[in-house]
Amino acid sequence: MKIEDLRKNWETFGATDPLWSILTHPAKKDNKWNEEEFFATGTRAINQLLKRTKNSLKIPFSNRKALDFGCGVGRCTQALANHFDEVLGIDIAASMIHLAKHYNSFPDRVDYQQTEDPNLEFLPSESFSFIYSNITLQHIHPRYSKIYLKSFIRLLEPGGILFFQLPSAPPKSLAGTLFKIMPPSMINLYRKIKYGKAPVMEMHWIAVDELEKHFQEIGAKIVHQRSQVLKDGFTSNWYYVQKG
Repeated sequence: MKIEDLRKNWETFGATDPLWSILTHPAKKDNKWNEEEFFATGTRAINQLLKRTKNSLKIPFSNRKALDFGCGVGRCTQALANHFDEVLGIDIAASMIHLAKHYNSFPDRVDYQQTEDPNLEFLPSESFSFIYSNITLQHIHPRYSKIYLKSFIRLLEPGGILFFQLPSAPPKSLAGTLFKIMPPSMINLYRKIKYGKAPVMEMHWIAVDELEKHFQEIGAKIVHQRSQVLKDGFTSNWYYVQKG
């Protein structure tokens, strides 16, 4: 899926069922998320992540400025504001950014911007101490997600940390096997038949060894990673990356 098509899909999600499209709990579909409950999930996730990063993994980083990539309506951006001096949330969908600004409780320290440029050229190099991206890159084709990852490394200050999530393997099922071997044209045709004009959440993956090679080529390294097989059958990985 091209970036423009990706943007259109998420513009629709942001305009119709934004909270569910970010956390797809079956019982919360059709705008059934309670806003307070929804944002509390972000607070728990960020608190646990940063505690584990500093206390368990002993990975140091500055609390100067954080970037939340694929911020949606700011579920985790707002939580990051409790730990960092400044936070920027960026998303491909203007409809999401509009809501994120509405929910922003820290207007003096948190900003939101919409962009579909994978090079993130509007942001200066070495401007963030911590970059966070969870359940976002999995919806972006690897030809673009690799560009985003390269951009994140450019944006990290020396000693900064990139934390992101991305599946490393599809489900071990007939559907997973077919998606591995089918050409993109056939996959797109299948989606059109199944979903019609409804917005689609594509799922993508990049193998761990392929990511290791990619980071090596752009002057970075994975300093820690863990994996888990999710309910949908995808093997999802969480990575910590540093320059050099």
